[in-house]
Amino acid sequence: MVFPNCRLLIISSSIKNSLKYQNYFRSASSIYTLLIVTSIAEGLDFCHTSTIDTVILTSSISDTDGLNFLESLAAQGGNPRPTVIMVAIEGDPRIAVRAMKLGAQDYLLEQDLTPELLQSAVVGEIEKERLQMELSEANDRFRVAMDNILDSIGIYSAIRDETGQIIDFCFDYLNPSALADNQMTAADTHRSFCEIFPSVRETGLFAKYCHVVETGEPFIQDNWVYSSTLEPESVTKVYDLRVVKLDDGVVTTWREITDRKQIELAFQESEERLRLTIEAAELGTIDFNLLTGQVLWNATAESFMGYEPGAAETYTYADFDARIHPDDRARVNADL
Repeated sequence: MVFPNCRLLIISSSIKNSLKYQNYFRSASSIYTLLIVTSIAEGLDFCHTSTIDTVILTSSISDTDGLNFLESLAAQGGNPRPTVIMVAIEGDPRIAVRAMKLGAQDYLLEQDLTPELLQSAVVGEIEKERLQMELSEANDRFRVAMDNILDSIGIYSAIRDETGQIIDFCFDYLNPSALADNQMTAADTHRSFCEIFPSVRETGLFAKYCHVVETGEPFIQDNWVYSSTLEPESVTKVYDLRVVKLDDGVVTTWREITDRKQIELAFQESEERLRLTIEAAELGTIDFNLLTGQVLWNATAESFMGYEPGAAETYTYADFDARIHPDDRARVNADL
């Protein structure tokens, strides 16, 4: 599909050529806006000051002038660069190769040229440019989205030896959170994964990545403990980790939860100390789960209330409430 109002600039020093190319596009006049100039200098000025989708360098423009146009077009910058189609009188492979290196998208021979061939070449190049622009915009949107996600995200590609064995990974992308978590800068991403983190082999993480690439099976691990003495400083961290296959590599997302785990462990240790203290003091405790109505008794409380060990495990708050003296029920419930 070609969108209406595509601007075609025809550079031709021959009036006869200009008329011929106008006739080539006469049947598609509603799609294209044709602009015709007679010199390279005029063509460069148009490309610099206007939006041009495609430039056709006709056979009346010498190969030398055509190559000079491509060099100057690349150097002047400014507006989005148009696609360029060169039409030559005689095919010279050296000129064709040089033209392609300088940015020409097609190199056609005058003797083979037909309206259909030229229109097809123009349509193909315009559509390719539009698709590349859409892809670039999609990539930009992806990077903006990934750069603003708080979780760390990394994309890695496998590095293989001559036998096809994965020997390392290279960094394709790390979002700012990943760079910060790894204490890296963008300049560090030219180094390999195992070079920056030699401990990934020791911890088994490298083997996990390889398994994901080779089998396609994702690796999902909460509370992954990363502990190493191979880093500049000995480190132990805890992560929630997700690794999935992407082409010949992996996409990894992770969130460091070291601080949270330390708080959880400290809370568990505190509860254990409290439990041991209560048992040593032979104090009775009764816990009420207000969401489920369950009542939890320790052994001392069960004995005090006249229950056999474990007999009160099925009691609910309604059972407990029924055993409170009616005169005390309102006060007890208010304290709860």
